Order: sequence, then C-alpha cells, then structure tokens
Amino acid sequence: MEALRRALRSADVEPGDLDAVLLVGGSSRVPLVAQLVSAELGRPVAIDADPKAAIALGAALCALPA
Repeated sequence: MEALRRALRSADVEPGDLDAVLLVGGSSRVPLVAQLVSAELGRPVAIDADPKAAIALGAALCALPA
C-alpha cells in the first residue's frame, strides 16, 4: 500500500479525487488486492476484463497533445 500512497502523492491526487479505481494486470485478479486497494482509498474497485486493451488505451491517452 505504500507504493500506492507514493504514486498518489507523486501525481498530486487525493483519494477523494477518484470516482473509482481500475485494476489491471495479473495481481488485479487476486481478491485480496482489490479489497486492500478499496479499503485504502475508500473507493470502489473495478477489474478490467481486457488488461492489454486498458494499457494500450492509457498509453494512447497519455500521448494526446495537451
């Protein structure tokens, strides 16, 4: 959970700024991971059915000009 806290601080994001959390990757399939993230952030957690597409979409969104 410390890595999650550091990532939020680095992005200057508060848990209250989030509507939900989308988990991707192999660890997201472990129920305890979703439970811990949800408890830490106080937000609902969704698990993406196609994590490769989510990663590609995120990369495409980051590449958009500001």
